[in-house]
Amino acid sequence: MRRIIGCLCLVLLFVGCGVESARYAAREASTGSAASPPASQASSFRAQPGFAGGEAVRFASEDAAPAATVEGVRPRIIYTATVQVVADDFAASSTKLTQLIEKMGGYVANASLDRSSGEARSGSWTVRIPVKQYGDFLTALDGIGFVESRTQNSEDVTMEYVDVEARIANLTRLEERFVALLQERTGKLEDVLKVEQELARVRGDIEQAQGRLRYLANKTDFSTVTITLREQKDYVPPRAPSFGERIATAWTNSLQSLRQAGELAVIAVVALAPWIMVAAVPVLAIVITIKLAMRRRAVP
Repeated sequence: MRRIIGCLCLVLLFVGCGVESARYAAREASTGSAASPPASQASSFRAQPGFAGGEAVRFASEDAAPAATVEGVRPRIIYTATVQVVADDFAASSTKLTQLIEKMGGYVANASLDRSSGEARSGSWTVRIPVKQYGDFLTALDGIGFVESRTQNSEDVTMEYVDVEARIANLTRLEERFVALLQERTGKLEDVLKVEQELARVRGDIEQAQGRLRYLANKTDFSTVTITLREQKDYVPPRAPSFGERIATAWTNSLQSLRQAGELAVIAVVALAPWIMVAAVPVLAIVITIKLAMRRRAVP
C-alpha cells in the first residue's frame, strides 16, 4: 500500500512540473508572436475600395519577418472575419464566391439563402479557409462585389494549446504507470480497485484533453470568415453629402416632421371625438337644468 501511494505521489509531482514548463514555453512563444497575421495576409492588404477613403490597411508586422518560435513552439492563433458585400448580380457573385472558396482550399461550414419573390436576393456563408490563404481570400472578395464593411479578429491560444499538449503527455505517462501497477498486483484487492478507478479517471481526462486539442488545432489551421452578400441594382457606394445636399435633406426632413405632426393631430381629434360626445351629454344636461332654474327664479 505504501509503495503504491509513494509511486502515485511521485508521478503526480512529475506531471505538475511538466505542465508548468510547458506553460512557460508557451508564454514566451505567445509574447514573441504578438498575434501577428499570416505572411500572405500582411503582404496582401493595401488600399482597397472596401474601406472608406481608400486608405491602406496595414498590420504592425507587415514588413517584418514571421515571428520565430521559442523552443520549437509554433504560435497558434485563431483568425475570424466578417465581411458584407453588395453586388449587382447575386447569382454571378455567389458563383464566384463558391469558386473562390474552392480555389483557396476552403469549405463552406454553413450557408443560408433568401430568394423571396419581389425582394432583393441575399445570402450568408460561413466558410473555413486555410490560415495561410486567409489574407489572400479577404483581398479576393473585392472581385465578387463592393465590400461595404470588413471586421477582423484574432485570438492567441498558443499557451492553451501547449498546456493541453503537455497535459496529454503527462497523463499518458501517468496512465502507463497505473497500468504497470495493475500488472504487478502486489497490493490488496481494495488497493487494486482504487488504482483501476484512478486509471479510468486518467483515461477520461486524456480523452477530454485530446478533444480540446483537436478543436484548437482545427480553429488555428483554418480561419473562419462570415460573408453576407446582398443584391442591389445600380448600387452607388456611400459618400459624404455636399452642403447643398445637407440643406435639401434638412428641408425635406422638416416637411416630413410637419406633415407627421398634422397627421397625429387629426388622428388625436378623431380618437377623442367619441369621448367628447359622451362627456358632453351630462354637461349639456347640467347647463340646461341650471338655465331653467334661473328662469323660474326670475319669474315673479
